[in-house]
Amino acid sequence: MKKLSSLFCFVALFGLFSLVNADMQDPDSDDYALGRVIVDIKHEYLPITPTPNGEGIIETGHLSIDSLNTFYQVYSFEKIYKGQWEAVQGYFLLKFPDTFDVNQVVSSYSNDPHVLCASPDFKIEFDVTPVDSFYPQQWGLHKIKCPDAWRHTNGSPYVVIEIIDNCIDYGHPDLVHNMWQNLGQWPDGEDMDGDGHTIEWDPVENEWVLDPGDLNDDDDDFNGYPDDLVGWNFEGNYPEYEPNPNTACVGFSPWDVSDHGDHTAGTAAAVTNNYITPEEATKVCDNWTGTVAGTAWFCKIMAARVSDHYNQRIAAIAYGVDNGAKIISMSWSFPFDPPGLEDIINSAWDEGLLLVASAGNQSSETPRYPAFYENVIAVAGTDNNDVKEENSNYGTWVDICAPWDNWSPGREHKWWRYCYSEIGGTSISAPFVSGVAALVWSCNRWATNAEVREALETTADNIDAHNPGYQGLLGSGRVNALEAVKIFRPVPPAPGDCNADGVIDLGDILWLSAYLYRNGLPPDPLCVGDVNDDGIIDLEDMMYLVNYLYKGGSAPLDGCD
Repeated sequence: MKKLSSLFCFVALFGLFSLVNADMQDPDSDDYALGRVIVDIKHEYLPITPTPNGEGIIETGHLSIDSLNTFYQVYSFEKIYKGQWEAVQGYFLLKFPDTFDVNQVVSSYSNDPHVLCASPDFKIEFDVTPVDSFYPQQWGLHKIKCPDAWRHTNGSPYVVIEIIDNCIDYGHPDLVHNMWQNLGQWPDGEDMDGDGHTIEWDPVENEWVLDPGDLNDDDDDFNGYPDDLVGWNFEGNYPEYEPNPNTACVGFSPWDVSDHGDHTAGTAAAVTNNYITPEEATKVCDNWTGTVAGTAWFCKIMAARVSDHYNQRIAAIAYGVDNGAKIISMSWSFPFDPPGLEDIINSAWDEGLLLVASAGNQSSETPRYPAFYENVIAVAGTDNNDVKEENSNYGTWVDICAPWDNWSPGREHKWWRYCYSEIGGTSISAPFVSGVAALVWSCNRWATNAEVREALETTADNIDAHNPGYQGLLGSGRVNALEAVKIFRPVPPAPGDCNADGVIDLGDILWLSAYLYRNGLPPDPLCVGDVNDDGIIDLEDMMYLVNYLYKGGSAPLDGCD
């Protein structure tokens, strides 16, 4: 299959959190850097070798571009991505005197026949308040103190949350970039076609699809599941994909299946601090480009689709154990104790996984399974006043509480569109706790599951005073993300401490370099990498650290303020 020739007119420079709205015609100058513009050179005019002439103006060999470079005194024409992924080979960052109007420069290059599109170099906001449009309505994130916890960590891609649920549509624009991608499907640790991803953009259909170059119907990693690129559909015993690019859930169109799994996955780890592009928005209700925030910004979602059959849940738990999940989130329950399920749960716990389950919505003290088991965190639901929701179960077997509802990703069956909606139930409470657990684990990758569980339960806010008659029946209280992450990271990383090891040194420069140029992990939290406090993480931040450490330069500034 021909690879994507261009991602979007406004590129996500630093991955999944910096997409900008390409409909913006005249952005405010506070939203972008002066003296900088991004262009995407059409692939038929590549490669180019930007070279300064005798006057320091960059020449590319294309006359019309070189004329613009001369007019705008372009002195730097830097390739944005140094890797091999074809989709972004045409992206270059142009630098010119900041006396020129950025919007005029964008317009000029946009009209050049060699240029697919041009954009201001938009700033990323690093106030640890995500730009997601639904975020102000997501009261649960505020209630559990996520904004304060995010100053300590945004979550690590190393922490994988397996969501055992019905259809999880990996193609949803607010889930796709946080989907676990099984690069281990191949023995050499790379995907079959070597492009470093198992999901890619289809510019014809305007949607995300499983990379056809990685589908060969073989079980290349010998885990028993051929082509399990983002997970597995245990309902149909197929990979979690459908050959028809319009159907992302096996055996059925996703539009014919409940979006319960989308909501639970998004509550735990929706892509955060992002925008949906206009191209993606063509498949979203009302062409909406808004988004929601997830509890754990960068943690990964492993999809395990099940129906109402017990055998599928056994297989799904085993799949998570075998394929690298750290947390298993189960927003479902049985009214009885299925034979053998506790043994399987205990085995998963012994393998080091943390298991979280919803307490159920029967307004009953009667135990539900697997939440009742000792090695599962049973989660009840509370409202924005820390009062037990009317329908939430309760009991001495409940371990902790979390918000009952959330705005999260979904699908509109009638119109075949991705949408967002508010959904309630302990099905949402459980992934809130799973997301907080992922944040805690991100602060200490070597912590045990028992230590992470203890961090969650010992730091919860006591809510007995708000719940007369339920004292001792709502676990340790309502989860508190800030206090939980402080168990392993008591103090937020200082500006410049990109690897969060408590020391600013060469390791932070190398970390930032890997992030910018080799698809490495982001600084954690992201904002500590903005050491010159200009709202952008780029080469200038690396040079700032070099000057500070080796040339007596100024100390790193606080990009998180």
